[in-house]
Amino acid sequence: MPTVSLNDYAHLAVSKSQNALVVAGHTTWQLAEAPHPTATQLMPAWERLHAAGIHNPPLNVVLIEHSPDLRFMATITPLITAIQGPARQAFLALLNQIGHDPRLQVHIYGKATDVAPPTFLRLVVALQLASCFWLRPDIIATVLDTHPQVEWSVDRAHYAQSGGIGGGCYVPGRHTIMLESSRSCEGFRTPTPSVSPLLHEMGHLLDATAQRLHGWRTPRGELPGMTTTQRTAWYHAKQHEVARYRRWCAQPDRVTDVPFGHPYVFQNDGEFVAGYWELFWRSPALMRTHAPLMYHVLCEYVQFDACRAQPVDYTGYFHDNQQTYATAQATWPSHMQWLNPD
Repeated sequence: MPTVSLNDYAHLAVSKSQNALVVAGHTTWQLAEAPHPTATQLMPAWERLHAAGIHNPPLNVVLIEHSPDLRFMATITPLITAIQGPARQAFLALLNQIGHDPRLQVHIYGKATDVAPPTFLRLVVALQLASCFWLRPDIIATVLDTHPQVEWSVDRAHYAQSGGIGGGCYVPGRHTIMLESSRSCEGFRTPTPSVSPLLHEMGHLLDATAQRLHGWRTPRGELPGMTTTQRTAWYHAKQHEVARYRRWCAQPDRVTDVPFGHPYVFQNDGEFVAGYWELFWRSPALMRTHAPLMYHVLCEYVQFDACRAQPVDYTGYFHDNQQTYATAQATWPSHMQWLNPD
């Protein structure tokens, strides 16, 4: 039986033709790595994903749904490869703890009732929290204490029907992230993790968590669990990026020292923290170069270097942002209010 290796095939789409799973033209195959699951054995996992709206998922996601092995998860979370020994086992224990915590509520809206929900849709949320805060369990506990929810919709129609807007959203009144389930693996179809709507919306959820902790009437574009020193540094970095944006708005055809984030993130404080949070995890080396103040305060906040979590940057956001500023496109109206700690 032909074998497919994790290194070469992990990010390729798996489709179904008649009664066979197809990857790279192979209809009869098994994984080269132990425990060597066959295409037939992976079929139930693929069908659960498909029924939940994840069509033609990459092989790595099918494998994770079949068996949540750290080797498989490392293909969507490079951090796992970077940590070894006792730290690796501690990460797995933390991941299992989050995944089984009843305070984290994950729902699927519109799935076929006769098919069990995929475990991947809960695991990917737990994996996101664990990989961001594996050295800050206090923040994980704080977030879980707010009973966050993630609602995955099986398709666009159900997403709209349940109240979803745009490509993904956070609903403050319900403390809920809403996304189409197909977007759960959107950034995992290439060796370098790319677009991550879950990361972006998690930035909004973290902002709302900080609001709840402090008892503020509205969120301020802040992260929960920051020390006084970290908050001061955060606002200093934020002021710096906002000043760069305002200078560009005043003279878009002349200013070359542009901010790291897209004009979209400067429309309000919430979009700012969500946008920079995602950029930090997907383009850390670029942020270190082009927005060092922001990079260093976020590294201090999570207590490790994000370049370990993403050793190769996703460059799509950066190039799109630079192109937007270079072509002097229309600015986003900015309603940012919170530029100081108090």
